[in-house]
Amino acid sequence: MSKINIVLHHTSHPGNIGATARAMKNMGFTSLRLVNPKSYPSPEATSRASGAEDVLKTLTVYSNIKSAISDCELVVGASARNRGISLPTITPEEFALMTLLHSSEKVACVFGNEQAGLSNEEISLCQYQLVIPTSDKYSSLNLGMAVQIICYEVFVLSLNGSHRKPKINNENYQVATQKEIDNLNDYIEELAYASKFIHPIHPKKIKLRIRRIINRMTLSANEVNLIWGFLRSVEIKNNE
Repeated sequence: MSKINIVLHHTSHPGNIGATARAMKNMGFTSLRLVNPKSYPSPEATSRASGAEDVLKTLTVYSNIKSAISDCELVVGASARNRGISLPTITPEEFALMTLLHSSEKVACVFGNEQAGLSNEEISLCQYQLVIPTSDKYSSLNLGMAVQIICYEVFVLSLNGSHRKPKINNENYQVATQKEIDNLNDYIEELAYASKFIHPIHPKKIKLRIRRIINRMTLSANEVNLIWGFLRSVEIKNNE
């Protein structure tokens, strides 16, 4: 499970960090990343970890989501909120199968703040929105419980799903990291502003839609370079 990173964004209660570490260790997960936590380190986090202190000792703290997921090739955002700009949605079981089928990829599963969740801008950095099905009468899950459900699905499928792993024939195929995708997105945005495709007064929805399109394409590193080179050549041509 070392390739799967659980990412907690701006966690309000340190006890939830400890509960997350414990849920992860129960299912064999070890890589925890924190983005701008409100309070950490904390004795409460250590207390709630209860046997998973090693997960806390090896976690990494980041100042923003982009840096926390920059080395990952598959990024999903856990959120139950309905959004104006939607991503393809998947269940925990589908996420588990996805991680099994893409066994060579580094994966990030991002969880938002306990009260506010992930914003539209933050979810736009992901390729999929992960939704845990719940009863319509009561859909609230605490953070540790949500992490436990997702880790459990991956763990169970890994026990008896090895026969479903595909053989990768092209050893030169390397999926682009999220940092490479973000750099491409930033460059496309620059061109869109320069060409006035994006209106500077009302840019938000178009920017998010562009990122959503690029993020869900699962580009290889070579494909990113190809698109980058093509756009660069068009820019140079237009400036001559």
